[in-house]
Amino acid sequence: MKVATNIFGSPANTGPGNFGRRLAVALSSLGIDMLPAHALPNPDVFMGNAFLDGYRGNAKATVLRVDGPGIHGDIARVEHAHKTAGVVIYQSEYSRNVLQKAHDYTPIKSYVINNGIQLPNVYRDQTDDLNILSICHNWSKERYLHYYHVVYNNLTYLVEKFPNLKWNIVGKYKPFKAAMSYSSVTHPDLVDKHIRFIEFTPDLDMHRRSAKICIHIVGGDSCPNSVIESMSYGLPCVVWEDSAGPELIDYDHRVGGAAAGVVIGSYYTRDIIGAIQKILYAYEYYSQNARKLAEEKFDINVVAQKYAEVFHAAA
Repeated sequence: MKVATNIFGSPANTGPGNFGRRLAVALSSLGIDMLPAHALPNPDVFMGNAFLDGYRGNAKATVLRVDGPGIHGDIARVEHAHKTAGVVIYQSEYSRNVLQKAHDYTPIKSYVINNGIQLPNVYRDQTDDLNILSICHNWSKERYLHYYHVVYNNLTYLVEKFPNLKWNIVGKYKPFKAAMSYSSVTHPDLVDKHIRFIEFTPDLDMHRRSAKICIHIVGGDSCPNSVIESMSYGLPCVVWEDSAGPELIDYDHRVGGAAAGVVIGSYYTRDIIGAIQKILYAYEYYSQNARKLAEEKFDINVVAQKYAEVFHAAA
């Protein structure tokens, strides 16, 4: 089977571009060649990433992989692709609900398939610090807002409760750091001692192996790669309730619990302290579940099999 795609045009970061390359390698072992659209003039399937750019109208089926409704000038393009594709793959249940509501549209054929990763070998670096990892490729206001109110503004209280806390902030963090400079809530000495700013992209493997917990509290995130990747290292995660984070860590609202972390949805000091305490009190439980979920749901070979089934059904 031949699958043409535009996903390889995405930037080389932790997002669609790298996922597309991992997926192509895994699909090749299943007898499916996935190549850039310009290299496949007559594909069996065309898979668009967010948009249908590059589609020449010569495939047996069009499949759209989509996460959110888009931003600014992309919104109309995403909506057009969402309503035009023969099959839609959402990256999470959260994403599916947001898009279908935003566009007032339900595709005839759709699936939910989370992103996939290469699973690392699990070993952890020993450290006396309570290393907490937060990774965002782009620290825009929408992405740092909760971090600012939940973690940074509560840093004094967090350090009182956890004196060995080190908050490792990875990414293009300068907008976040600039926003912090306007606040007088936290003493500068605490920032210097307990926050480490790490420019993207560092040796993420090293930072994940020395971390204890991942905090990813980005509202509206359709399928946060940093959560999936952190879980593969056995890192429990603190996630924001209005995002795909809860479903990734297997949150069940019926029992008010999650297998691989804690869900928060407020700026209260007690909530962030309580979330960290809850994980630390049952750390091996959360850590083992994080890795188990990564193996069962997020292994790129598992994900590729699901994509292969969609492609064969569509064509």
